[in-house]
Amino acid sequence: MLQPIENPRYVIVKDVWYRKKLDIQNYFPVPQLFGDKKERCEIFLKHWSDQMGNSNVFYTRHLEGRKMLVKARLFHISGAIKEVTKKSVIWK
Repeated sequence: MLQPIENPRYVIVKDVWYRKKLDIQNYFPVPQLFGDKKERCEIFLKHWSDQMGNSNVFYTRHLEGRKMLVKARLFHISGAIKEVTKKSVIWK
């Protein structure tokens, strides 16, 4: 769930209640085990919503879902916790 978003079939979009005015959302890929069929995805979303609150799911194989997938790749939580390495060249 916290790995970078590659190409999932479904993406969960969770609004952050205290940041709605800023239009900030969290994006999570639906694991492939649950995302291979729509029925399984809906069951996963039901249990997800019980624990995490109201969320929406988008099918990424349509135009609207593709737009959401691009946004999800840019703003996924894994980008915020990624370690930044600095490469330096030192001449001796």
